[in-house]
Amino acid sequence: MNLIIDDQHKAMMQFLSVHQNFHDTNFYFFRDYPHLSSFEGMSFNEAVCHILGIRTNKGNKALKKAFYTSLNTLSHSNTSYSPYVDFLLTSIFSDHNYLIPLIQLPFEQKKRLMDLSLASEEQINQLWFFLKNRLTQKTLFTLMHDFYSQENMHDKYKNILTLYFQYQLLLEERFITCKASLDDLLKTFTHLIQNHHVQKMTYYYQAHAVMKEMVVGDLEFRLPCNSHELYQWAQVLQNCLLSYIDKIPHHAVVYGVFKKGYLLYAVELYKNRVIQMSGIQNMEIPPMDTRSIYQWIDQAYSDSLYLT
Repeated sequence: MNLIIDDQHKAMMQFLSVHQNFHDTNFYFFRDYPHLSSFEGMSFNEAVCHILGIRTNKGNKALKKAFYTSLNTLSHSNTSYSPYVDFLLTSIFSDHNYLIPLIQLPFEQKKRLMDLSLASEEQINQLWFFLKNRLTQKTLFTLMHDFYSQENMHDKYKNILTLYFQYQLLLEERFITCKASLDDLLKTFTHLIQNHHVQKMTYYYQAHAVMKEMVVGDLEFRLPCNSHELYQWAQVLQNCLLSYIDKIPHHAVVYGVFKKGYLLYAVELYKNRVIQMSGIQNMEIPPMDTRSIYQWIDQAYSDSLYLT
């Protein structure tokens, strides 16, 4: 079992020393849960039943076994356990045919659902309960299964969360229908936002605050003229460019990178430094084109110094 050994958990050790019922070493897995006192007076088995929402006297054996399977994968790792993910899963799924396969996943995999610095647990809960009220459990299960099984789904999930946080009231007023994939959900959100919310905003740039638009090799660098053009870029690249609509040009400067007239990449700069850049569906940019992008930045920056 893991032990609490770093300074960050000294307060938790003090709590455990006072509350004898927590001396079961299994409880060390809960050390990152901010409200450990809610388990005061419970045995470890009672705490598990509390998390899973089942009765202690006749708890669901298959569900508890799935939970223990997930928990035991932590016994040889440095990862601590927070019940938030399992709280959420058991709140969403009433059908154990869908719940148990998700509960028994290794926690390293499960925690990706909550492991986003841009959102709180409460906000993430809001998104999934919003989806729960509009989609079938089978569709929800497929969404989560795709997310857990495919590494490249993390960025799409992040984009969906970003759009939901920014346009929550709009999206909750609309009837959401989508197929069982994060791709379809992202497209649905984007389509609804464009059709019902995105107004045309023209972007005015100050010459000293942006890099020069130019062609370097076979790449062309352009600034978006307005919010509708930015929306079109977001559609092509299938990413979260829509979240920049009201940030350009004062809080963010984004460039589209074109090759032979086709948009391939987006680059965000701040004070002549790259904040982030990515291709379609946030894929990495090939090294040759990456070098051309940095060449453009150097050349445009040199030109601006020359003009001043």
